[in-house]
Amino acid sequence: ISECLVGSEMCIRDRMYMNVFLNAGKFSDSLKVTFGPNVEKVPKGMFEARESEYAHVTEIVLSDSIKNIGDWAFANCYDLQNVTWGKNIERIESEAFRNCTKLQSITIPEGTEYIGLNAFKGCKYLKQINFNAKKCKAFMMRSSMDEHVFVDAGKYSSSLKVIFGNKVEVVPASLFEAPESAYAHITEVIIPKNVKEIGAFAFNNCKDLKNCLLYTSPSPRDTR
Repeated sequence: ISECLVGSEMCIRDRMYMNVFLNAGKFSDSLKVTFGPNVEKVPKGMFEARESEYAHVTEIVLSDSIKNIGDWAFANCYDLQNVTWGKNIERIESEAFRNCTKLQSITIPEGTEYIGLNAFKGCKYLKQINFNAKKCKAFMMRSSMDEHVFVDAGKYSSSLKVIFGNKVEVVPASLFEAPESAYAHITEVIIPKNVKEIGAFAFNNCKDLKNCLLYTSPSPRDTR
């Protein structure tokens, strides 16, 4: 199915009992979701459900044809552990992976242009973030500190490492900013020499940050 509408927004957000995959896979050892080669968008709220009836998805394979991951698409998928990220994802919408608590690693593809508010909020066991987007904007609402991308990320991990790819040019403003009470628990950041700009408040309130490796271009005298 290349295009699909899952209910209505009112059905998804205000009447959660009408969602599609309530309790799916509850008594299975694993539940794998594979998106076909012609799928362009993961519908909003597709696997979302309330805490007591969540979809027990453990693995997701996103095909390279996918460009958009809709709002709340995998929210409250508490058992999700592994995601194979498509290469051509342009937008990760708001709350897309909210409360995916068992997710330990994520990769933001090179062509990603936008990450919505609370997209990875509550991913409390994250250990590594591979950020490869060359030019990306993250949702920013400075008037509401509870609405940022990585709220509470890595809270229960012993460490959370962020690696920026070799084609990244800009670290988006407020990318890892979060309120002091629910900050992103980043411990290490690696920023390669191709990064030209680190946006305002990019790592604001990252209280656990201990190591930041900021590589620069060699000076002329060091060039062989």
